[in-house]
Amino acid sequence: MSKTFKRGRHHAAPHETAPDTERLIARLWFEPVLSFQYRCAKNDAVEVRSRSHAPLYVFCDDGWRVRMADGIHRANKGDILFLPRGGVHLVFRDEQVVPRGIEDLVRAGFRNRHGVYAVGSEHDALVAGSFFETSALMEHPLMALLPEVVHCKAGEGAGDARVVDWVRWISDLDAGNAMAMGPSINGILRMLLSRHFADPAHAVGLEAAPGRRDRQLSTAVLAMHEHPARNWTVDALAALCHLSRSAFASRFSQQFGLPPLRYLFHTRMRIAARLLKEQRLTLDQVAQQVGYSNGLALSRSFKRATGMRPRGQAQP
Repeated sequence: MSKTFKRGRHHAAPHETAPDTERLIARLWFEPVLSFQYRCAKNDAVEVRSRSHAPLYVFCDDGWRVRMADGIHRANKGDILFLPRGGVHLVFRDEQVVPRGIEDLVRAGFRNRHGVYAVGSEHDALVAGSFFETSALMEHPLMALLPEVVHCKAGEGAGDARVVDWVRWISDLDAGNAMAMGPSINGILRMLLSRHFADPAHAVGLEAAPGRRDRQLSTAVLAMHEHPARNWTVDALAALCHLSRSAFASRFSQQFGLPPLRYLFHTRMRIAARLLKEQRLTLDQVAQQVGYSNGLALSRSFKRATGMRPRGQAQP
């Protein structure tokens, strides 16, 4: 890296996210494991039991309840609820109803188009959203700082009528555009993070973003996210943090649960997925932006990371 960032004291004004944090948020992309539209009848309640999958719910009608270990969260039209670490919870409207598991809903029948699943037919209320892999989320330095529950009320940033109406439409398998679900939910995630870290109680600059335990790694994290195409080595990343190679590698692995270059690999794959979906670039064009010589090399790495080839792109 030809330059380093001067890390002077930056204090974000109220409702303003620190610039280095905003740069990380702008590049955020996660591929949903699945997306859904759940049409809930009065006699429905769904129990989710998973720490490996993190849901983001967009509530399209009033009167919802989500029971978690810390109590009941009430949600109405326009509310957005994100559980970045997953966990056992119950989604319902009538507390007296015996809940069904997600597997029961699937066995009862569903429709699927472009990775969006529609469950239920007759309904009194509707919720849509996506599930993500918690392990992938927690590799991101800002996601790791989020609390167990992020609840955005209607009218607070990400939660407004236009967002809800859009998600309701695109998740409708008959009338909508299911292919837009992934980019739209990622857009909501970015809005949620911007709002969360703009709150003075949560505001962080990047020097705190990788985790409150080890701020010295922040320059390397930002460099990998901002310049994924560079031919990074562990030595070069360590030099940015003014650490020896061994100290940097050890501390980085402890902090993120991955060696530095493995973290870089996953970062490149997430950026590639976002570019392919949001900007409709060719594989060769994306490859150049994330440090690969050509589209074929990127395609092989993408399949190794995700088990599938990049979606919607002609393969070399």
